[in-house]
Amino acid sequence: MRALNQSGYAVLSQSTVAEIVTTVLPCALILIGSTISFSLPLTMIGWFTCGVGGLVLTIGLSRANVLPSSILDWPQPQSGADIAVSAIAYNGVIVLGTVLAEFVWQVTSTILFAVPVGILLPLWFLKHIKFIAFIDSE
Repeated sequence: MRALNQSGYAVLSQSTVAEIVTTVLPCALILIGSTISFSLPLTMIGWFTCGVGGLVLTIGLSRANVLPSSILDWPQPQSGADIAVSAIAYNGVIVLGTVLAEFVWQVTSTILFAVPVGILLPLWFLKHIKFIAFIDSE
């Protein structure tokens, strides 16, 4: 069992896609269930997907040193606690981005405004959360 936990942690700490998708999966399942149960608009799932895609792309590129650290410099998890902090941050910013993208969609009825909100606002929130979450490590 210990080897399984270590190999599972290794995948999460090495692969940005696996880390983000695994940590947001519970929130995604709750969103899908709520959409079905409470007749939420299907666009909510679309905005959520935009946010996850934006996080995967930006965090992956920043960790590969393709993007400057001034855009987003979210650390690679080094322990289970780091994964927990990342999971809370990822889910929080994606939920905020999803709600705000749906609000923009309802107000403007144009995808040209809602998609950038769904993709960029989670990144903006995450950049500012980094300051709070890792204030003692800098």
